[in-house]
Amino acid sequence: MFVELKFLSTWDFSSIRNETTDKHGAALPQPQNLTTKTRRIAKDSFASSCLRGEQDACAPIVKPRAITPKILAKAARLLAERDRHLAVILERHGTPPMWAREPGFSTLVKIVLEQQVSLASARSTFERLMASVKPFSPGRIVRLGETHLRSQGITRQKSAYIKNLAQAVLDGTLSLKALSFMNDEDAKAELTKIVGIGPWTADIYLLMALRRPDIWPSSDLALVTSLCKIRSLRERPPASEVARLAEVWRPFRSVAARMLWQYYLAGKGGQGSGGAGEQRGRESRGAAGRRG
Repeated sequence: MFVELKFLSTWDFSSIRNETTDKHGAALPQPQNLTTKTRRIAKDSFASSCLRGEQDACAPIVKPRAITPKILAKAARLLAERDRHLAVILERHGTPPMWAREPGFSTLVKIVLEQQVSLASARSTFERLMASVKPFSPGRIVRLGETHLRSQGITRQKSAYIKNLAQAVLDGTLSLKALSFMNDEDAKAELTKIVGIGPWTADIYLLMALRRPDIWPSSDLALVTSLCKIRSLRERPPASEVARLAEVWRPFRSVAARMLWQYYLAGKGGQGSGGAGEQRGRESRGAAGRRG
């Protein structure tokens, strides 16, 4: 059973309807093509929520609503009504672009390559890697090994990260399909279990590939730069303070991020793809104390 999430103009995403049909009586789509392991991981996530005693934990496992161009435009207007700084961005530049990436292994690899380097540099490396790995799959990456990755100009550390990610997807430790059916918190926790994937990488994947509406990559340098400029901050605040400042934009922090990326890129004289600036975010150490 899917949950239809109604878009409310009152900033409230809590009003939902459990239905098997839409308002016209047509059957709502049901999850398709899930492997047994994918279903098990999704159910494990659901079970863990029940054990934590969270509200509505007994609701059916559902696929969270993704941002659409219509929701993006309406949310941007709502944010502008609430925040004069975002109102300036919307007035000057209009609705932010619908930056999106295809969910899957290759996108996650590309985001790993974008850690702490320019988008142009990461794009060049990724294209070189794609051309040298046919087919571009977790199994092929594992077979070729880190030596091949390093021969394509990838650092020793990122080569290890990509090989580790490929192995995790190959052996089922990480199910990218299951992420689509998890809530934001559980999906991020699942991603950051993998060495080499930290909070920033997980956030960018959730925001860009899964198009979740309320993701905020606090350590993204382009976002922090835009935030400082639009709010006339003299010093760059720490990630914890950036996260606090973004709380007012719930439940559309992803839309606020897109507006700030738009502002950043407009200041640099262009609209880039992927929604970030020249230097991507720095990963903080996760619970296991590993950088990723």
